[in-house]
Amino acid sequence: MSNGFFNQITPTTYGVFGLLAVVIVAVVKVWPIIIAKLAETRTSDDAIAGKQMERLVAEVGRLDHRVQSLEVSEERCREELADAKGRIAELEGYNIGAGKARAEAQRIVSTEREADRHGRRGTPPQTGE
Repeated sequence: MSNGFFNQITPTTYGVFGLLAVVIVAVVKVWPIIIAKLAETRTSDDAIAGKQMERLVAEVGRLDHRVQSLEVSEERCREELADAKGRIAELEGYNIGAGKARAEAQRIVSTEREADRHGRRGTPPQTGE
């Protein structure tokens, strides 16, 4: 047995195996603490995510309310715009009518001046109509 397996193991090999055994024991002893820390971190992350979700839900609700109020305001503005366009069209009609009336008044005045120049003040003007 002088050439056996145990005769080939050196003190360095014993040291390496001993160190490996210590590391294995340390990992086995610390493993529950590592798992607990991971679970705690996960629970903490879940709590943070839950708070963020609550904040986001509140923000979505606030924004939804704001969108609804803006839609109401937009509808009111559209109605006011339609009313304003109607008033503008009506005023443009009055303006066109006033322009026609001014043109007609100018025509009458110029016809009367023409008649005065020719001495026919009381006679109706001769128009091409």
